[in-house]
Amino acid sequence: MSNISGSRGVTGLKTAALATLLAVTIPMSGALAQSEEMSTDIPEAWAEFLPQYVIGEWDVETNEGCFSAYFNCYESQEAYNAGIEPKTPFPLTEEARAFHDEVVANLGEGRSTYDPNALCYPQGMPDDARDNFTLLPDPRGDRWYLLNSPEQVRTVWLDGREMPERETYDYTFWGDSVGHFEGDTLVIETRNITGPNSAISPNTPKSDNFWVIERWTPVSADEMTVEITFMDEERFTEPYTESFTASRDPEGDIGRPSDPCITGVGQRYIPDPETGEQLLTGPGGMALEFAEE
Repeated sequence: MSNISGSRGVTGLKTAALATLLAVTIPMSGALAQSEEMSTDIPEAWAEFLPQYVIGEWDVETNEGCFSAYFNCYESQEAYNAGIEPKTPFPLTEEARAFHDEVVANLGEGRSTYDPNALCYPQGMPDDARDNFTLLPDPRGDRWYLLNSPEQVRTVWLDGREMPERETYDYTFWGDSVGHFEGDTLVIETRNITGPNSAISPNTPKSDNFWVIERWTPVSADEMTVEITFMDEERFTEPYTESFTASRDPEGDIGRPSDPCITGVGQRYIPDPETGEQLLTGPGGMALEFAEE
């Protein structure tokens, strides 16, 4: 994990240092909402809960009957591996659908032909939008940080700036995020999500023109509703929207560094019940040939 949104080429070490600095400098009391350095444009609902929002960890609650790791609402990893259609499929173009169907067909024949996360590329957006996080507003009031771990930081700019333009070779796995308030709802637009990790987990490819809109609405000091919309003019025929709830754990701590990435672990690599060896497996436990190269 080597890039953070809003800072090009920042290493994981620098990101961890940033997280430590923020934890020390950002006040954790009611003074936060009243600070003269904070933006005066924060709606009353956010100002009321913000002192609590920055304490602990936010956990995304998976909708009932959905496998937590993926969008689309697959019932389980096994259902995905078997090629069972999810409850809320992406509105893919004919070309994108053909690619997806080919990947699933290869899985059924024992070949894994497309799986960027299994190759240890940064997860990035949009997957990080469903990951647990800590909210850290910058005391200057012009940006908020979302920490998924000490080495994964999203920066949401709230100073009214325009979306920056990037060259396609300028990899930004978390993209660029700019936000504004519509009533009590924080609207975050994220674009420029580029780089070799071009999948929405588990294996839906996205183009460099893919973008995300998130709408966060406070409910209480411990809950907010989230609506997330995807659009990709090259691969989607229409916007795709999911809604879920994020709940705050006051005792949660996102500060522990992430476990080292081991190629394939956590995707379709499943431990052998007898030896514990990580095996790339497909439908019915069939061993898969690692064919992504």
